[in-house]
Amino acid sequence: MNYERSIYLMKNLIDEFALDLKGLNVITECASEAYSLSPLGICLAGGRAICVGKDSSFASFSQNKKNLNKLMKLNNIPKERYKIFKDEIPINYWKEVDIVCNSGFVRKIAKDKIESLKSTAVISLMWETWEFRNEDIDLKSCQINNIPVIGTNESYKLINMFDYNIFIVMKLLFNLDLEINNSVIVLIGGHKTGESIAKRLSDLGINYYWFTTDGNERQANCYPFKSLRKILDFRRIDAIISVEHSNKIELIGNKSQLNFAELKFKFPQIVFGHICGNIDIDDLNKSTIRYAPSKIEPFGYMSYQAYNLGPRPVIELNIAGLLVGQIAVRARLKGLSVKDSILKAVNHGIGQDFEGGFENANRTNIC
Repeated sequence: MNYERSIYLMKNLIDEFALDLKGLNVITECASEAYSLSPLGICLAGGRAICVGKDSSFASFSQNKKNLNKLMKLNNIPKERYKIFKDEIPINYWKEVDIVCNSGFVRKIAKDKIESLKSTAVISLMWETWEFRNEDIDLKSCQINNIPVIGTNESYKLINMFDYNIFIVMKLLFNLDLEINNSVIVLIGGHKTGESIAKRLSDLGINYYWFTTDGNERQANCYPFKSLRKILDFRRIDAIISVEHSNKIELIGNKSQLNFAELKFKFPQIVFGHICGNIDIDDLNKSTIRYAPSKIEPFGYMSYQAYNLGPRPVIELNIAGLLVGQIAVRARLKGLSVKDSILKAVNHGIGQDFEGGFENANRTNIC
């Protein structure tokens, strides 16, 4: 990754978003690649970063810590402006925090951590509320303790994160040696992710069949999931892309009406790209269908993301999520209620509440 360009992007975004974290303590992660910039962004915006890191398949904790210290030194950030912990942040630091970022190594944000937060603290999801996973945050404890959990509007004018989706699909297909032009593609998945991709495929004149939960997104060549077996009726298919992020149904596999062996038999040269969606990974491997990426994530997680395009989308979403936290916590510090603080972020345009409101959010009405 080009760190000089990434830091340049981050500084510009801090200015564009008017991000001001002066006097605020923010919990985030000590991670790798574009995610390594989150603590630096907090400090450049005037805040104090409390970071947690872990060993992972991407990099070791010691590597990430060394890199973060180097980044901070290069940008003249004094050591008292940030702390780095391995595996867990001590509870006494949770008591000082104003904004908690729902970053990878910070999770899970459990009951004991939530109960230790001061009454004005807020949690920024740093993505949209429909993507919420109960295993990430004890939402009930947040509601009981009046700690607002606020999403980030990914359609906000300065980021438009859904515009990246078509390029994620294209890069994934190019990696599978598919030319895309004059190809026939099956797109599986609806909601915001699928809809944004479908629109761009149509704009480009790409021939594709589309499967969604109800199959009513358009008149022609759009079918419900219950008709997935119809794929075998098509004369030619070059690729299948799975982008379903809200319906937990197994799309393709031994528990579905359609399995990968059947697809391989009918379309011997087909390739499969997985961005998100519930599929039978063992069945996929047994079929010998060529697929990408090599690691398929379970439902609710993305196998291929915007960061595969470059650092900009990660930095944009990070700064946007921090702004959500800034607006809400400033409101809480002024004495506004949880509801009104969330409304402040929503009315700005960058914040997003749960459908039906944070106070009513639960496992049954998310996704």
